[in-house]
Amino acid sequence: MMAGSWLRIKRSRCSEVGSGASGEGFGLLSTVVPLRLSPRKLFEKRRVQMIPYCCFLQNIAQGRESIRSGVQSPLEALLMRRIGMMIGVVLLVALALADRTSVSVSNLQAHVKYLSSPELEGRFAIAPSAHKAADYIARVFEQSGLEPKGTNGYFQDWELTLGFKPGADNSLKIRGGRVWEAPAEAIRPLNLTANTKVEGELVFVGYGISQPNAGYDDYATVDVTGKVAVILRGAPNWEGVSPDIQRAARIAPKVQTALQKGAVGVILVNQPDNDRLLPLGMRGRAPAANAALLNVQASVGDKLLQPLGLTVAEAVKRINETGTPISAELNLSAEMSASIEPNRGVARNVVGFISGNDPQLRDEVIVIGAHYDHLGYGEVGSLAPEPGDIHPGADDNAS
Repeated sequence: MMAGSWLRIKRSRCSEVGSGASGEGFGLLSTVVPLRLSPRKLFEKRRVQMIPYCCFLQNIAQGRESIRSGVQSPLEALLMRRIGMMIGVVLLVALALADRTSVSVSNLQAHVKYLSSPELEGRFAIAPSAHKAADYIARVFEQSGLEPKGTNGYFQDWELTLGFKPGADNSLKIRGGRVWEAPAEAIRPLNLTANTKVEGELVFVGYGISQPNAGYDDYATVDVTGKVAVILRGAPNWEGVSPDIQRAARIAPKVQTALQKGAVGVILVNQPDNDRLLPLGMRGRAPAANAALLNVQASVGDKLLQPLGLTVAEAVKRINETGTPISAELNLSAEMSASIEPNRGVARNVVGFISGNDPQLRDEVIVIGAHYDHLGYGEVGSLAPEPGDIHPGADDNAS
């Protein structure tokens, strides 16, 4: 099936390991663990930007001679030969399957379109949507005539912990003459929270930003020591808002500022135009807080702001129009509990196999790997300011 040099991928190293006659076996592994080629081990003095293989293939299909117009440097030429050899392996596999299933631009686009569709919700590795993607890949493997080589048919399951999920005790009770409890579906702990229960008076501190040098301080006229800070989610959007204020409007800095000011708890209130509760995800580099932290929907925020005669939408509008804080005591007290626990689940590799036909080489295997999972709703690894939006992952790695 294949002659000449071939490549072995191991971790992030790329090394040419020799030449072989025809008949090696091919393993196709679709995995949630990405395998990456890195030129750094090959070239110590010059850095090379790796161009996705799909771009290279597209340029070839369009009759171009290289990744970009112009003359290739010797370094680029060497890199392209190595990439080309790996692409050759993939193309040989495609040719081997030509009598079993068609390979066309429309078919490939259909695969990418489905895997990156809203139905699959970003394919977060331990989410049901990722398992649905694995089922789809297994069907394609079967239709293509690949042998199942997982521990359960085409599947190889393994336990994985990614971020956090709500614990058993999350609640918010408000006292102000009468006791009102927020609906369970309208609250969620933040991933920075401690597993704790606190009580305290409620203080509204607008966007929860303290940047006096930038001309804005939500804490200038109130004291939150020993109290619960009620903070609007999001950032001010008046004209000319400074970068310092924008950075301070992220969730972790808001929480950190509230705790530095002495708060024992934080209630982060959604705005009506972005009312989805935040996914828990991972903490990243931010340390856990020694306080109870809850995210609540705008309807809960409306209840909290009633003593001010404002809704959440009205408070947002007033601050944004004037550029002036409207922080105030709410004359309410809160009893709040927050708890999280590790989000453990099952990740799934999909493994198919094509047997070689050479008696001497059929036990040698070439593994071709590609991860199919992505970032889900941005719980882990997203560059978005806040999680919550589906990350389709068409190029990482539905393609």
